[in-house]
Amino acid sequence: MTCEINAADLAGSVKTKSDQLNADDMISGALTGRIVRITKGATPEQPVNIQLSCWHVPWRPCKTERRVLIALWGEDPAAWMGRTLRIQRDAMVAFGGENVGGVRIAGASHIKGEVSVMLNKSKGKKARRTVVEIPAADVATETRTIHPNVQRLADGLAANGWLDDAVKQIGRKPIDWTPDDFSAAKAFGVARKEEIDAAAVRAAAESVALGESGGEE
Repeated sequence: MTCEINAADLAGSVKTKSDQLNADDMISGALTGRIVRITKGATPEQPVNIQLSCWHVPWRPCKTERRVLIALWGEDPAAWMGRTLRIQRDAMVAFGGENVGGVRIAGASHIKGEVSVMLNKSKGKKARRTVVEIPAADVATETRTIHPNVQRLADGLAANGWLDDAVKQIGRKPIDWTPDDFSAAKAFGVARKEEIDAAAVRAAAESVALGESGGEE
């Protein structure tokens, strides 16, 4: 009997293809990472992008988790930079009357012991959320920040749904990309766009040909 893949291979194979971190990305376990970048979101529903050192696309915390962050660290996002979060999938998070799962903060650095806060759970009901202190030994020590050019390229690839494939081909997350990796990722994006454009041209030509033939076989 032979097994040619490991746990990391399997975990990578079930990652969602998205421009943001989702609850389903943590089916295999929680993530712990240092906040390396915070930017404005594109919509009122998702006004904040938080880039963690442990993942290749940003987390866009919902209103509930933004309230938790404020309870943990205050209202100035600049003060959050460099701090560490542990986030996990909560299968009981509901939407539209169904449990669809959501991202929840489980642990944080720069707190003492634990922090509890009462939050809205459903109409007229509140529930207590408790976030525990991340032990010093488990605090993410990542001190690098991703280069703006690398981040822009990664964001562009993610927006098109290509970042996971680029990371798989290169073998490293964007924060670890060397100049050669950056060039390879850029070439990957150009090649992928050319493939899609060529497929669109072929589809258009086939559609015209079908129209001219009247659809006859």
